[in-house]
Amino acid sequence: MQVEKYFAIMNNEYWRDEEGKVPVFVASEVSNPFMILIVLCATTMSSVSYVLIITFNIKVWKKLRESRHIMSAKTQQLQKQLTHVLIIQQHCPFWQPLYAVQFYE
Repeated sequence: MQVEKYFAIMNNEYWRDEEGKVPVFVASEVSNPFMILIVLCATTMSSVSYVLIITFNIKVWKKLRESRHIMSAKTQQLQKQLTHVLIIQQHCPFWQPLYAVQFYE
């Protein structure tokens, strides 16, 4: 294994915990067929999930637009707020890792 290649990067105070220890990182080469399979499965599951979210969101919007004349103004306002919250929740998995890295000290 080529640990020495990454020693200079990992031997930095940024990675050390309170006790001065560097956590264990697990890495694999891209040429490893098992790792390629894992990445493809994770990517496929995430992609299918987001396609379903977008598809059903569009269907709900169309249905709400069709039934707008029978909804009260308050119901329309609450539905709009709910839609905004669901969109924000949909994007959380993308932005959460960035916040974790940003606030790490």
